[in-house]
Amino acid sequence: STKPPAKKVPVTIPGHSTTLSVLGTLILWFGFFAFNGGSSYQIAGEGMMNAVGRAVVVTTLGGAVGGMTTMIWGYISTGTWNIEWVINGLLAGMVATCSGANALDPWAGIAVGFLGAIGCQLQVLFFEYVVFIDDPLNASAVHLGAGAVGMVWVALCANPEYTGGGDFTGIFYGGSWDFMVQQCIGMGVYSAWTIGTGVIMFGGLRMIGWLRVKEEDEDIGMDISKHGGTAYALDDVTYTKDSPSETPTPPMEEAPSPTQVMMGYESGTDQSA
Repeated sequence: STKPPAKKVPVTIPGHSTTLSVLGTLILWFGFFAFNGGSSYQIAGEGMMNAVGRAVVVTTLGGAVGGMTTMIWGYISTGTWNIEWVINGLLAGMVATCSGANALDPWAGIAVGFLGAIGCQLQVLFFEYVVFIDDPLNASAVHLGAGAVGMVWVALCANPEYTGGGDFTGIFYGGSWDFMVQQCIGMGVYSAWTIGTGVIMFGGLRMIGWLRVKEEDEDIGMDISKHGGTAYALDDVTYTKDSPSETPTPPMEEAPSPTQVMMGYESGTDQSA
């Protein structure tokens, strides 16, 4: 009898530093203030000042709610307060506000942050367990899943008081469904451009053999095979491009204690004479 095919199971690749991951997320959060708040290219005048301030507030609320959403979902799913889920949700919540940060009320910013985080994490699970696409940073889910939610949401909730009304009035405020149609056309154009240019670029790289490195390079790691050294000093091994060779490292001398330093001792030896 033939053996059934092995079940595909996602394998987590842990990051080398959770601290740096969180730091990078906080830097991005701060950067989003300039990204959403600065997209108007000006801040002079009361109306523009209020629009920029509103964009920053909505961005903050969306990110905070998105992070809390995936934190709770992650705890329910894994039994732990998973920081990777929190990071994804926080970034997704802010991405979801980008389409209309200056056009949304705070309540709508909270709602789109929640929905963006849900959309992002659903795409993560879809990629990992259904179509088996490897996206180690979940970048496509953060930008595609959450971004699509944001583009739909602004067509529903754009406040005409902030947008000037007309074609940019949200459906919940009595606006036309044409606003939603235009947003969906926009999503289609963005997707077509991204897929088209991606196929050309990555397809071309694949044809000339530059898309992937050799399997042996993958096994040893490209920091070693291509750059001649490890990215993180986790062991006492020095590598060259062609072949790794172990280099013994002399033992480190024990550092003097504060008491020894104060008494004029170094490594247990009297230095007073």
